[in-house]
Amino acid sequence: MRLGKELKRFKRGESGFSAIEYVIALILVMVAFITWLELTVTAVKNGEFVGKIGDLRAISSEKASELAKIADRIAMTIPRGSQKIGSVAPNPALPDFSDYLDEDGRQVNVDSTEAKLRVKYLRQWMIVKDHPNTGDISVYVTVKNSEKNRVLRLTKIVKTDGISIKEER
Repeated sequence: MRLGKELKRFKRGESGFSAIEYVIALILVMVAFITWLELTVTAVKNGEFVGKIGDLRAISSEKASELAKIADRIAMTIPRGSQKIGSVAPNPALPDFSDYLDEDGRQVNVDSTEAKLRVKYLRQWMIVKDHPNTGDISVYVTVKNSEKNRVLRLTKIVKTDGISIKEER
């Protein structure tokens, strides 16, 4: 009989979880939850970045298409002895061959300090005649992140016969 009472007492003292075990389990659940939140925030930021890359593609392609339409006239202004006019990143921007854009891709006139603070991207372009073949005109457009000084997008359009357009990305 005495042995039975000792067994019951032993079982009673060891059954269930202690407060420390609950606290440890709670800490593990909190760490897992915080990690999940961090991953969610990262995924949302990546989604926004991918959207911005798509916008940059449009910004670059639109300007290249616009320039390709008038590339013949621009090519006529290229100085004798040179094959190109303008510049693309990472070279310094030239006034008539670049523009500054805000985060939404809108042009920013950088006359004031306040306007300069809104600049997110620098778009540059260059027209090259007789490239890749004689008679061809190539249009290059780059979009560069102003803060990180990194080229994010390059678009190249080649006008092969003055009429048709071949776009390369």
